[in-house]
Amino acid sequence: TDWESGEFVQCGVRITQLADFSFELDQEAYVMQLKEIDIPRERRKQRKERTTEREKSQLRAVLGGASWYTSEFGFRFSDAVGIMLSNIPDSTVDDLFAVNKLVYRIKQHAKDRMRIFAFHDCDELWLYSWVDAAAQNRRDGKSTKGVFIGFSGPSMQQGEVGQVSPMFWQSTKVERTCRSPG
Repeated sequence: TDWESGEFVQCGVRITQLADFSFELDQEAYVMQLKEIDIPRERRKQRKERTTEREKSQLRAVLGGASWYTSEFGFRFSDAVGIMLSNIPDSTVDDLFAVNKLVYRIKQHAKDRMRIFAFHDCDELWLYSWVDAAAQNRRDGKSTKGVFIGFSGPSMQQGEVGQVSPMFWQSTKVERTCRSPG
């Protein structure tokens, strides 16, 4: 098979190889096609009413698209998408508004870029991880955890700011209840 180079799209992510052999990734085209849910005028007045099966289906569709974005590129929205997905079974019209607001926020970041930095064969690479949890921040009282893992040089061990190439991120429900340290 032929290798792609220069600029190409892979699984909805535009990848651009830069002169220093690093890569810049974006999903601007994908993000801009995300659609908000149309909320009829009468339904707008019923904010605390439970969603219909059709509205739940619309929530799943919009959040499914947003979930793809967060798994491939938009890690900053992983927590919000995950929490909103878990709210669907007990959702209200308010949740339709919340999802539309989330789509609007995601589109505001459509031009964001992710950089995968070039490292030379002689560079020492370290794997760094950041982990946190929010205590009981879900409707059912459960908690959410967040994980971010990336590569960088050893200078970050001495407290220096460094360039981190993202490798993995996740935000998901914690099955056991976390207690706040406060």
